[in-house]
Amino acid sequence: MVPGVDTQAMVDADAGFTVLNEVVWRDAQGNLLSPLVPESETPGQRDDGSGAFRTHCIESHSSYDDPLVKPGQPGAMHHHIFFGNPTTDAFSTSESLLSAEMTTCDGVDLNKSAYWVPALYGESGERITYVDPLFYYKTGYHLPAESITPPPAGLQIIAGNPMSQEPQGLHVAKFRCNSWQAAEPQFSPGDPLDHIPYIPDCDPGDIVEIRLVFPQCWDGVNLTSQDHRSHLAYPIEAQAPITGTGRCPKSHPIAIPEISYNFGIRVTDETGPSSTWRFATDPANAPRGGYSLHGDWMNGWDEPTMAAVVSNCLNPGRECMVGLLGNGEQLRPVPLEGETSIDTGQPWQWDGYERFPSLYFAAEPDGRFSKRQLRKISRFELAILEFRMGQFIDEDGAGRWAGGDLGTLMADEVRRVKKFSDDPPPVLTYLSAEWAGAMYRDQRKLLNQRQELFLRDARDCDGFIDYPQDVNETGFESKAEYCRWDFRKRSTQRAFVGIVKAAAQGGSDGIFFDGGHTVGCDEASDLSRMSLAQRGRFMDGQHKAFRRSFAYLAKNDQYPVLSSTIGFDGLQGQVPWGNDCPRSEEQLLHELDDVPFARNNEFWMWNLGELASRQILNAMEERSRGVPTIVHMPYFPEDDGCLEGCFGAKDQRVRFTEQEFLEFGIAAFLVSMGPGSYFGFSDMQSDPEGGGWFDESWEFHDIYDDLVTGAPIGEVEILEDATVFRREFENGSVMVNVANGTYRLDFESKSTEG
Repeated sequence: MVPGVDTQAMVDADAGFTVLNEVVWRDAQGNLLSPLVPESETPGQRDDGSGAFRTHCIESHSSYDDPLVKPGQPGAMHHHIFFGNPTTDAFSTSESLLSAEMTTCDGVDLNKSAYWVPALYGESGERITYVDPLFYYKTGYHLPAESITPPPAGLQIIAGNPMSQEPQGLHVAKFRCNSWQAAEPQFSPGDPLDHIPYIPDCDPGDIVEIRLVFPQCWDGVNLTSQDHRSHLAYPIEAQAPITGTGRCPKSHPIAIPEISYNFGIRVTDETGPSSTWRFATDPANAPRGGYSLHGDWMNGWDEPTMAAVVSNCLNPGRECMVGLLGNGEQLRPVPLEGETSIDTGQPWQWDGYERFPSLYFAAEPDGRFSKRQLRKISRFELAILEFRMGQFIDEDGAGRWAGGDLGTLMADEVRRVKKFSDDPPPVLTYLSAEWAGAMYRDQRKLLNQRQELFLRDARDCDGFIDYPQDVNETGFESKAEYCRWDFRKRSTQRAFVGIVKAAAQGGSDGIFFDGGHTVGCDEASDLSRMSLAQRGRFMDGQHKAFRRSFAYLAKNDQYPVLSSTIGFDGLQGQVPWGNDCPRSEEQLLHELDDVPFARNNEFWMWNLGELASRQILNAMEERSRGVPTIVHMPYFPEDDGCLEGCFGAKDQRVRFTEQEFLEFGIAAFLVSMGPGSYFGFSDMQSDPEGGGWFDESWEFHDIYDDLVTGAPIGEVEILEDATVFRREFENGSVMVNVANGTYRLDFESKSTEG
C-alpha cells in the first residue's frame, strides 16, 4: 500500500460534516509511514533576501461549523471547506487538534493545523473544488528575515472580513489572472502590481489566483482574542522595492511567519465565467465575487518541525519550495488530485511504487497455457489475455479453433491463472472496439443476422471475420461480409454494449478494448472511406458506447482499459498513422467523466524525438487528470530497437540492445507514471508467426524485481524543449533524453545508465 487519497464525498451523519478526502499514510503492513523523506532538491538563496516555505494541504471535509466564531454550536455558520486536520469541528480546540492520527497535509502527522475558508460556488451553483492548494509560511517582504520567530503553540487567527460589503485591502485579499503580465513587481516577481481586490474575469482556460494573507505581528501574550484578530497586526510596510525595511508595531512586537492561503483555479465550462463566482459569504447584491474572502487558522504544527522551517529557511532567506526543511529532509508529499490517488477505480490494490508494475499481455497460440507459462504469468503485476480471431493456426483442420468460441476459452484461462498461485495478478480479457469476428459466439450471430450494424466496407475483414480463412487452411467461411462496427448508429451502440455485458460474464477483472480509435483517427483512410466529419460522428457514438460499457463494468467491480491513439489538444495523435483524430482526448474524458478507466498506449516509444516527447507529455497530462497509463513497448531486434531503426531528434541513428531498450522505455514510463499504470515489453520478432503477441515474446525481466522506486517526490522536471525529463522518487531518481536515447535509472541498489 502507498499513501493515497480516498475521495469519499460522503456525509457523516454523526459528525455533521461531509468527508471530501481521506489520505492513507500507511505501508503494506498497515504501519504509519515516516513523515519525512530525503529532500528532492536543495533549497536556494532568494535574491530579494526574503525566506519562503510552502506546504500542500488538500480538502479534508466541509461543514457549517466554526470552532472559533461559534464554538460548541455545530451547523451554526455558513458553508466552510476545511483542509489539513480531519477532526476539526465546532468543538475543536488547540489541544484536541493534536489527537489527530494523520492529516491531509504534507508530512503525515507533523502538521495538525486546521485551515478553513468559505465554500466557493460557480455559475451553475455547484461548489468549485480548491485543487491542490498551497499554504505559505514566508518572511513576507516587509520584515527582516532574521526577525521571524516560530508561531506559538495554540495560536489562533482569522484573516479577512466575512461580512465585508466592499472590496478589502490588497494587503489582506488579492486576486489576479495567471495570464496577466504586470509591468513590474512591487518587491519581486512573486509580488506583481496587477492584483485586484475581487475575483477577476479571466478567459476560459486561464487560472484565477486567489491569495489570503494573515497578519504576522503578535502581541506576545494572547493566543487568541475576542474577535480572533486583535492579538495580531499587519506590519508597517517596507518601502518597495527594498524588502525587510518594515517593522512590527510596538503594540505587537513579535514577528512570526507570514501565513497565506493560495489557490489557483482554472476557468472551465463546469465552473462558468469567473465573473460569476461567489464565496458563500459574499453579499447577494455584490457586482463581483471575493469581497468577503476570509480564513481561519489554528496552529497544530509539530514545534521542532516549524522551528526548523524558521531557522533553516526563513531566517537565512532561503527558498525552501514545497515541504523542504533545509536540512536534507522534506515533508512526505501529500497525494495531490489525480496524481497519486490510491483510488484508481481499479478493483484491486495497485502497489506500483513498492513493486514495479509489470504487464503480461499475450496469448498462447496452441491452446491452453502450460504450467510453465502459468508460472511465468503469476510473476507479473497485471495480465491481459489476448485470444482473438485471425491469430491462431488451426492445425487439425476443424475450421473453428477453440470450438469457435474464444470468449469461453479466455474465461477458462482466467480461472486457471487465478487458481495457479496464492497471489495471482488481476486478469483482463480481450475485446475489440473496432471489429467483430465469428470466433466469438455472440458476435458471430450479429455478423450473420444484423450486418446493418457494421460499416459497409469489407476491407481487411477476411482475416478477422472468418477463421482460418486468412491462412487458407480449412476453407471454413461465415456468410458475413462486413466486420467494423458503425458507431454512428444507436443500434450499433446498443449492440456493442450487449457484447461487452456478455464478455464481462467470464469472471475476469476487466476488459481490454483494442483499437479504440483506429477507425476514427485513420489518417490514410485505410480502414474506412468516411470523411473527417463522418469520423467525428463515428467517434461521438463510440464514446457514448464506451461510457455505457465502462459504467456497467464499474458497477460490477470490473475495469476497462481502452487502447487509443488520440492525444490532448496540442499533442495530437500518439502514433504516426493515427494522427487525424476529429475528436481530442479532452472530449473523450468529458464524455467519460466520473467513469474509471485506463488508457493503453500500444506503441510506447515507437521512435525517438518529437513522437516520444509527445507520448510522455500526454501520459503526464493523463496522470494529472487521474487516468492511469498502461503501455506496451515493442522491441525489434533486427532493427536494434524501433521498427526500421530508432532515430533521434537530429535524425541520428541510435542502436539499442534489448536490455538498453527495455531500460530506456522504463525510464520514459517512470517520468510519467501515476497510480494504476503498468509497463509491458515484448520482442516483436521472436515469434514471426505471432508478430510479438504470443507468449514466447513476453518474458519476465529481472529488472521488474529489482526496481522499487518508492513514491514520487515533487514535480517532473522538463528541460530542453521537452526532450529531457527528470523525476525524483523516495528511493532514487530517473532521467530520460528522448532526443538522443540516453537515460539514467538511479535507485538504491541499482544504478543503470545508457
